[in-house]
Amino acid sequence: MNSNKNILITGGAGCIGSSITKVLNNHGYHNLILCDNFGNPEKEKNLEGKVFRKRIHVNELSEFLSSHGSSIDFVIHFGARAGAYALDKEVLQKYNVDFSKQIWHYCTGYQIPLIYASTGATYGSGEGGHRDDDNLLSGLAPINEYARSKHRFDLWASQQKNHPPFWVGLKFFNVYGPNEYHKERRASMVYHCYRQIRETGKVTLFGSFNPAIPDGDYKRDFIYLKDVLEVCYWFFDAFIKGTGDVPSGIYNIGTGVPRSFNDIAYDVFKALHLEPQIEYKPVPEEIKSGYPECNFAVTDKLRKAGYTRPFTSLEDGITEYVNNYLLKEAYF
Repeated sequence: MNSNKNILITGGAGCIGSSITKVLNNHGYHNLILCDNFGNPEKEKNLEGKVFRKRIHVNELSEFLSSHGSSIDFVIHFGARAGAYALDKEVLQKYNVDFSKQIWHYCTGYQIPLIYASTGATYGSGEGGHRDDDNLLSGLAPINEYARSKHRFDLWASQQKNHPPFWVGLKFFNVYGPNEYHKERRASMVYHCYRQIRETGKVTLFGSFNPAIPDGDYKRDFIYLKDVLEVCYWFFDAFIKGTGDVPSGIYNIGTGVPRSFNDIAYDVFKALHLEPQIEYKPVPEEIKSGYPECNFAVTDKLRKAGYTRPFTSLEDGITEYVNNYLLKEAYF
């Protein structure tokens, strides 16, 4: 058992945060401190059955850190503002940048290892490529305020001479899987396709504004939540056990295989044993500028660091998600 380790998880009631809590529980870690706003009853369901020592409201975290010093053994920082705050530059700067800097300084001061969440959206339209090379960071051009806020912190972190003893920023691409019921519009395309089919019997996707790309054929890197958890725990465990020489830095977390929105819809229909019924609607003018035709993770850096597990195929991930979670309204 490893219950003596004190682990702080921000965003602890969210999709990935609550799920990594369960993974840590499964490995014997129970002294978990979860930080979130805890204001959404749907998110509370993500925590049912999880074991943790304490919950802290996000507005109380600064005081908690200043009063607990070096009592924390590891920080997993997955908390962020998005969704309804996606256009509020001040809120995004406060929570996604300044708050993250505070956590960085805390971890640096007390030499506490840190894992934090970034996003594949920092690559913008993809014109600058999708490589997680620190030397290429300054050339990226995110196309929305949320991604820009995450990018600002990535840039800042990569330039720091003083840093935690081990740190990784994980650029999550398009994560789908259980515990996202509360996310509403920000939920994965898999979830939205499932809801549309259950409610209307069909799926409506964006068409194409590029004559060279068929309707619904814009591509993204869709990664199953359980693969994300495997990677997160691998980084965590490598430091805790001192196994392997895993370099600190920023890493892409995706499958490396771009798949179309059509693929998502077809696979959800297949998982439900239904014939596909897909319609297309025009892409809104406000999102056409810089809208990526194909976005995917280059995973060479992760593989070179020593992560060898294969990623779940889109077909298998959707089948498991639909049948084991969505149809049963179950949680991980």
